[in-house]
Amino acid sequence: MPRAFTEPSSVQLQCLIAVVDAGSFAAAGRRLGMTPSGVSKTIARLEDAQGVRLLHRSTHNLALTDAGEQVIEAVRAVAESLDHLRSSLTLASEDDARGRVRLTAPVAFARSQLLPLLADFRAAHPQVVLDVRATDEMVDLADAGIDVALRAGEISGVPGHLRQKWFDFDWVACATPAYLGVHGAPQTPTGLEEHTTIGFRNRGTGLVEPWWFAAEQGSSKSDRYGFECSIILDDAESVWHAVTLGMGIAWVPSWMASADLANGEVVEVLAEWRAMRSPMTILRRDTPQVPGRVKELIAFLKSRAATLME
Repeated sequence: MPRAFTEPSSVQLQCLIAVVDAGSFAAAGRRLGMTPSGVSKTIARLEDAQGVRLLHRSTHNLALTDAGEQVIEAVRAVAESLDHLRSSLTLASEDDARGRVRLTAPVAFARSQLLPLLADFRAAHPQVVLDVRATDEMVDLADAGIDVALRAGEISGVPGHLRQKWFDFDWVACATPAYLGVHGAPQTPTGLEEHTTIGFRNRGTGLVEPWWFAAEQGSSKSDRYGFECSIILDDAESVWHAVTLGMGIAWVPSWMASADLANGEVVEVLAEWRAMRSPMTILRRDTPQVPGRVKELIAFLKSRAATLME
């Protein structure tokens, strides 16, 4: 009955090849960083496990037996394959921290807030390729091959996705000093009906988004204010551009207005009636293996959350 095959170890194969190429246990040991006796014992264990003598041993000479001659080329092929596998696994491990990260974010947020953050991330991780898809539509991450999605507002359970809140932001009503100098500032949300208001039409729903303010001045409870806007645009950046041109008042995310509010280009109105807060969420696919580069990006974004809430 044939003897059961015992799979040899990589070290055993390397020792046999080194002895054949070097011609002695001592020379093979120097190549492998092993003692001569260690090399000899390793090959002996290989022979015992396989039940076959592979080397003729004498005081002054080592040579392959007939069995050794028959298997040496196969041994070399297996050892080469193992080396290739080892190199591939090493490269794959290195690639885990480099390569491409595909992410998506709302258009206005991507341009005004995300790109400056990604510039800092790239400076720290130049080996990562950032593939950014700016869109206001929610996409299936698996179908689109997206690693990370940044989305504003409440997100109900999305099958196959994991979500974590990134930061909260307020909504603010803003206009330019020039507009307010001519038309004055509304004192209550209902006073907006007397002003030129710039609304945003959600392309996904086709509806103009309502504006939300406190139910009463200083109240933490919010209430929906519905009125017909004077100008309606379906692009958030166009809404903000219209504001900066002095065309009227718009209700926008605080992160969109923050720079112009800080330099005085625009002014917040109805600040005492501010009540609406929304989350910005980080979404990723629910997979057991998350590449290191994706983990690095998410950790970096979370470390910058405070700067986006200022």
